Amino acid sequence: MEKARKLNEVIQLKKEAELTFQTEKLALSLIPKKLLIGNTYEKLDDDIKSTNKHKWKIYVSSADGDDLNSCIQEVEFVLHPTFFPPTLICKHGPFEVSRLGWGSFQIGVNITWKNGKKSDFKHDLCFDNPVTENSVDVILK
Repeated sequence: MEKARKLNEVIQLKKEAELTFQTEKLALSLIPKKLLIGNTYEKLDDDIKSTNKHKWKIYVSSADGDDLNSCIQEVEFVLHPTFFPPTLICKHGPFEVSRLGWGSFQIGVNITWKNGKKSDFKHDLCFDNPVTENSVDVILK
């Protein structure tokens, strides 16, 4: 009888430990992932004969310095239709695209997470500062 009682206690402790583990796992999954979506910018010399006098880079990075390869499957950047190709996909970090251009426009930033979820953002390409970025919180369930 004593062995049966101890076995039941062990089984109960195992169930409680599993429940605690699952609760902690859920709590961690609800912590927002802080992302930075932004662009860098550099004006090229006026001596260049091209109308594309702006060198820029659009990017997605972690605000906390985390490696995003563990949670991002791909990032799709949707550029102005005058670019060829206008849609670019990065399947591993760094998640960024660099180009030359003559003006600013809105860039679509579509993230596919490794859990299958998707997050879509817009970023206004800005030439006013060397770096322009926005912080966004994403909850990965």
